[in-house]
Amino acid sequence: MRFRNIGFATTSSYSGMYSGTEVDFRKRVGIWPLITPPVPPVVLNGVWTTQTDMGYTTYNAIGFGNTNANMCVGGNDNGCQYWNGSSWSTKSNSTNGRMEGVGAGSATAGLIFGGRQNAVYTVYNSGETWNGTSWSAATGTLSSARTTGGSGASQTAAFMAGGTTTPSNNSSENNDSATYDGTTWTTRNNLNAYRRSGGTAGTSTAGLIFGGYQDTCCGGAGFLSSTEKFDGSSWTTSGNLVNASTNFNYGGSGLQNSAYRIGHYAQKWLEGFNGSTWASATNLNTAMGYQASNMSLSGTTAVSMGGYDGGASAHFETYA
Repeated sequence: MRFRNIGFATTSSYSGMYSGTEVDFRKRVGIWPLITPPVPPVVLNGVWTTQTDMGYTTYNAIGFGNTNANMCVGGNDNGCQYWNGSSWSTKSNSTNGRMEGVGAGSATAGLIFGGRQNAVYTVYNSGETWNGTSWSAATGTLSSARTTGGSGASQTAAFMAGGTTTPSNNSSENNDSATYDGTTWTTRNNLNAYRRSGGTAGTSTAGLIFGGYQDTCCGGAGFLSSTEKFDGSSWTTSGNLVNASTNFNYGGSGLQNSAYRIGHYAQKWLEGFNGSTWASATNLNTAMGYQASNMSLSGTTAVSMGGYDGGASAHFETYA
């Protein structure tokens, strides 16, 4: 007997065959426990497509969602834009305009947290949730305000790691980490290296952080190429980026074992990570750094939103 979608737990009903959830059905016919579906291999030979520009120019903005239902929030300009797969529309601005923060979740149930306000350099320990129409204050706060360094699958499953607590963005990296369950931030084990302004991907139980910068206060390594993997509790050092960083803030997207490093100031770089090794992938069409990406939870698609190419940009590309 064959069943479609084996390995995926849903709450769909099998009317006419059995009244109950898929989990109930699998237990009844003896195919329990569920089989964890394999992680899709990272795509290195995809194509970047230049799409319609966003409705505002921005860099260091926050992204979340997926390639066909995507949000770009804040940055150096307090805007909020939604991409529906073919065009952009303007949405309500977040309560606190913020840049260099972290996004998680979907275009109808999103989360942003941390980051700083551009004009007055206020650094935040708080977050906001998005319901597809409006913003609300998120429950719970980080142990300290910080910028950069985090990711998450949903409003109730995110992590924050590293970053900086100083508004001037220098001489104060962190190496601590925490996970969020929708209500509370819980402290987890420290990173192996102090770092800020790198890329992140993955979930609160299988996260990834890579690259970034380390000031003289905290080891003095300068620009970093190393990667660390997170299991929900501890961090393990993994493979180095192909292209060494020479500037701050580039995009990150995907899963822990199927992730992308997107862009770099004055470069078109795309790199893919397979769980142990980084490899070069198809370059962006336009050199861009400080762009926003999203949490697509896929190593097969990615986006680059806005960024800095000598000035704030509205440029938008999708990768598949």
